[in-house]
Order: sequence, then structure tokens, then C-alpha cells
Amino acid sequence: YFSVHPEDGMMRFMTVFNPPDPSDCYRRTESVAPHQALAMTNSQIAVKQSRLLARKLWSEIKTEQLVDSDRIPAFIEASFQHVLTRLPTEQEKQACHEFVMDQIKLFQGTDPIHLKANATKGGVAPSTDAGLRALESLVGAILSHNDFVTIQ
Repeated sequence: YFSVHPEDGMMRFMTVFNPPDPSDCYRRTESVAPHQALAMTNSQIAVKQSRLLARKLWSEIKTEQLVDSDRIPAFIEASFQHVLTRLPTEQEKQACHEFVMDQIKLFQGTDPIHLKANATKGGVAPSTDAGLRALESLVGAILSHNDFVTIQ
């Protein structure tokens, strides 16, 4: 949770998501705008946290006694549970698995030397391992999931 007080200031990132107005205390206005999705996808805080979370979850999955082919599905479930506090549906599992496999193929053709340059000051560079980098991308996508950014 973040404190949002006009007199104390707020995180600049949060201004994209309609911060509460003290005059609007009985009913919050809602907004859904394309720039909100772009902020979640491209913001340094979302990118950094998705990379850190993916690495943490992957290290936990690697210590479990799983067959290699079961690790990615286990990671997908752990990511959904951690971010959305629910398990993925079968359709979501399949889409996420296909996404990870496609990302691995894409990242295997990437020169890892240039990845360190992608970490801005205070940031976290993407993994040089294509598989882990694909999992970092998946967590970033899950952080942009409607169930994460919308209060229901």
C-alpha cells in the first residue's frame, strides 16, 4: 500500500492511476486508459520488481524435487499465486507456457553482453540466461494482468 496525501506528495508513478481526490471522498472516480497499461509495462519499478520476483520464484522452484519438464508449469502457478493470489486457469497455463517457450527462442538469439547496459541506475539488468529472462518477462506480463491492477 502507498500513502497518497496531496500535502505530503506521492510517487510520481502513481499519478497515472488516478490518485484519490480529498474532495471526492464519497465516491472514487474510475479511469481506464492506455497509458496506465503502458506505465505498468515500461515503468522501471515494474520491470525491476518483475525481474527480482522471477529470480526469487525460480530459485525456489529449482530447489524442489521436480522433473525439468514440470518446472515451468510450477513457476507459472507460483507466479499466479504470488501476484494474483490464485491459480491460473488451464487456458492461462497454456498461454503462459507458450509465451515462455516463444520468449526463450527469441532470447536465445540475443547477445548477453548488451544486457547489462539495459539496467539503468538503480535498476536490475535482465538475466543473461534466456530461460530466466523469459520467466522475468512472464512475471512482468502477470503484473499487468487486469486482476492485479483492478480492485474488484
